[in-house]
Amino acid sequence: MGQFQRREIDIGENALFMRVDRVQNVDFVGETRRIRACIMFRQPPLSAVTNIFALTFESHVWMSILIFMFITSGIILVIYFYTGEKVQMHIFDCVMFVLCALCQQGFYVNILSKSGRVLVFTTFLSSVFLFTSFSANIVALLQTPSEAINSLASLTDSQLDIGLSDTVYNRIYFNETTDPVLIELYQRKLLPQGNKAYMLPFIGMERVRTQLYAFQVEEQAGYQIISDTFNEPEKCGLMELEPFQLPMASIPVIKGFSYRELFRQRLRWQREVGLMSREANRWFPQKPKCENKVAGFVSIGLSESRYPFQMFLAGAAVSIILLLLEKMWSKLYTTCASKRSKQNIISSK
Repeated sequence: MGQFQRREIDIGENALFMRVDRVQNVDFVGETRRIRACIMFRQPPLSAVTNIFALTFESHVWMSILIFMFITSGIILVIYFYTGEKVQMHIFDCVMFVLCALCQQGFYVNILSKSGRVLVFTTFLSSVFLFTSFSANIVALLQTPSEAINSLASLTDSQLDIGLSDTVYNRIYFNETTDPVLIELYQRKLLPQGNKAYMLPFIGMERVRTQLYAFQVEEQAGYQIISDTFNEPEKCGLMELEPFQLPMASIPVIKGFSYRELFRQRLRWQREVGLMSREANRWFPQKPKCENKVAGFVSIGLSESRYPFQMFLAGAAVSIILLLLEKMWSKLYTTCASKRSKQNIISSK
């Protein structure tokens, strides 16, 4: 543009963005192609955004399991009272029996009656099918990407870090934008990083492949890196969001250029007959297709297993509280019993 301003050149070999601040210095004779700069990312796994242990069954199945627990507990309690079982059982033992069956564990009480053993057999047999279905769904959900991020607003609120390709227009357009959603994205995700937010495309796309990361890059550059480095399952969870539309690229010529109309006609003719589309399909990488959604080995980390750990910690906390209450109750009961025995001794004297 400086050479055009100094009138050192008449025509530019490279296409430039058609910006308003350039129109006063050059004329644009014809559009060549539109450059798309998308934010590319892989959808986070479903286990990272929700409790997959609650998604294995629908709500009516969970309700049926709860009803199954109540009915089985009631039946075994009835069998205990009407068959004269010699073992001591409580209502909580009946509930524990159903839980042990659902978790494919044994039961600490040996039921002696034939009717009780038939109930034990049918309960454990029924729980096998539930346990198998639950385990199979867990394996499927661990390999399923979520659909939590589908807009710039949801990307801003997500746990994904964001980087930008180190190009001039990224530094300009993010500062010039008036879109409130894009401004919030820039202030929350990019501005705190400073210059570290800008990096080379192959570095950013490698982070997209290996981390929970989103990277803004030109479409063709990103597609080339994806084709070269991503395996088939990694291609299937890719998503794109376009933060802003870049202006059309066009051939610039100096003001008053005598061959302007000739160049404009020839460029328009090349577009109409399909020469530009043919060359674009020939030289620019196309979007990679997801051809194999079956993932290989899936590693399970703390993020996927956080809910069982939370349940364990909650159970441990409740057991400690109950222990303290039992100790307090035992001490209070012992003190009250001691006082009553002393009063009885005094009254007898």
